[in-house]
Amino acid sequence: MIAVHVEALSRRFGAVTALDDVTFSVPAGSIVGILGHNGAGKTTLLEILATLLLPQAGRANVLGHDVVDAPRALRRVLAYVPAGGTSFFPRLTGRQNLEYFAALYNVPRREWRTHSDAAAAVFDIADALPRRVDTYSDGMRQRLALARAWMAHAQVWLLDEPTRGLDPHARALTHAAITQQARSRGATILWSTHDLHEAEAVCDRVIVLHHGRVTLDQSTEVLRSQPGSLLRAYGDATTGGAA
Repeated sequence: MIAVHVEALSRRFGAVTALDDVTFSVPAGSIVGILGHNGAGKTTLLEILATLLLPQAGRANVLGHDVVDAPRALRRVLAYVPAGGTSFFPRLTGRQNLEYFAALYNVPRREWRTHSDAAAAVFDIADALPRRVDTYSDGMRQRLALARAWMAHAQVWLLDEPTRGLDPHARALTHAAITQQARSRGATILWSTHDLHEAEAVCDRVIVLHHGRVTLDQSTEVLRSQPGSLLRAYGDATTGGAA
């Protein structure tokens, strides 16, 4: 089953081309890394799939729901985690934020605390829940955003640099938590990152974007069998060489 299908997707912002004829499909249950330097089109791609931006050409759908024609149905099957973990009420505590989103996810009120505790435990932020979010570090807010996504029980996760600002321990814990959730729940994950080692370690497949175009689409199994191939492809993309 194909969970995400993108066909000839394009988007411009004035004179800047963010996405240019992007095409790929993602099988259900897989973890796909989206790599590229700043301005490559990673965030624009995820925002279109999350129905936050409209494409100007091409089509995209998630589990059969078109991003333009069926945005409400699509939002019910996905969780989007933007980079930076800024989409919270900063003067509320971590728990209050999670319980607010639990209500939006139609979790019964009597289960709000249970769900928020479970989500916080998965991403190791239980001790921070009584504190206001404006006291959190960037890494803690990022983990809170992942905990919020976990509560949605979504079939597709769109993660924009989910380990940004995390220390090595938190990064390793986050890798394990996300991959475990993907495997146990059968979730499909699109994972935007700058970290080539992270992509090879966590993802089943890697797509490299450069100036909005796909310059590499390869399984990590193949990439691991060819040491340095992802680094070369990533470097070629940034310099304009062939991937």
